[in-house]
Amino acid sequence: MEIQALKIVVLSTLFVSCFGACLVPLGFAICARNRQRGHERLVPAIQRLVCLFNSFGGGVFLATCLLDLLPDVQEEFEDVRHFLDIHSNFPFAEFITAVGFFLVLVLEQAVLNFQEKSAIDAKVTDESGPPQEDGRAEKYASLDDTEETSLLAYQNSRSDAGNSSSSVTSRNEVVTEIPRSETGVAEVMDGARSRPGLDKTVLIRSVLLLLALSFHSIFEGLAIGLQTSVSHLLGIFAAVAIHKTILSLSLGNALVQENRSKTFVFLSSFGFAAMAPLGIVFGILLFNEEEGLVKSAISGVLQGIATGTFLYITFFEVLGKEMGAPGDRMLKVLCAILGFGIITGTMFFKE
Repeated sequence: MEIQALKIVVLSTLFVSCFGACLVPLGFAICARNRQRGHERLVPAIQRLVCLFNSFGGGVFLATCLLDLLPDVQEEFEDVRHFLDIHSNFPFAEFITAVGFFLVLVLEQAVLNFQEKSAIDAKVTDESGPPQEDGRAEKYASLDDTEETSLLAYQNSRSDAGNSSSSVTSRNEVVTEIPRSETGVAEVMDGARSRPGLDKTVLIRSVLLLLALSFHSIFEGLAIGLQTSVSHLLGIFAAVAIHKTILSLSLGNALVQENRSKTFVFLSSFGFAAMAPLGIVFGILLFNEEEGLVKSAISGVLQGIATGTFLYITFFEVLGKEMGAPGDRMLKVLCAILGFGIITGTMFFKE
């Protein structure tokens, strides 16, 4: 019963941390919109710290995958062999792990493929310009005098601060260029709305991104819910917590940069944060089943898929991206080795 209570604590902690991290970029955007921009000088240091912390998390994930999850999958399939009296030496555990890896890979690539096609369609639509028929040209060409005056006043105040440049091309057309490096999420929230024809595509991309990340989260939570020992549970929780917090920050930032409404960001963050706890609940329900062939088979398959998910995250989303990015290369390698070493040490001494 002790481990079940601990799983409930882990479940609650993951939900709160993920939900809070998803909303952090929205909070920064709201503060920046209110002209409270005292955080710009801290951005480079924060970005560097996140990279190093992410590399550390990659080492933790690698150790958790190879030294903790994979042996558990092998143990479950050994039980299945025993129940079915199978004498084959086929590596079922490793095969199911590869299946989990390719499941995530297929889902991710499908999402990216859709995004690329949507980007091409959006570019074609953008280059064709606003429609000039059915009286809609006047709608795009006209600005209310009050709106124009307000926009010009805002641009002048921004120009005085050195953060933007604007040019008035005609009485009714204003073109503004704002450097992304200086403005961040604030200008995304303040920026002009997309044309109606593109908004639906952006919304679909947001939903697909959310579904892909939620798929990860469910199996990460499942890996926690299926654990039978406190030490294994805490080790996997540490790896998942590091990754989910950073991933939640990235998701929240992506939603804000797509200029989604605060309600959409809030609901999306809530749904994403609930996925890992949902996976933990599934694992707890399966954990309570009686020992036998069915439980060993289901547990082995689900843990194998979860292990494949961990493997994908380790090399494609964490270590691959961080090691491929310039700057602090050896320091990032050291952080990854440190993360791997800490998990290895804790597992060695607990055994």
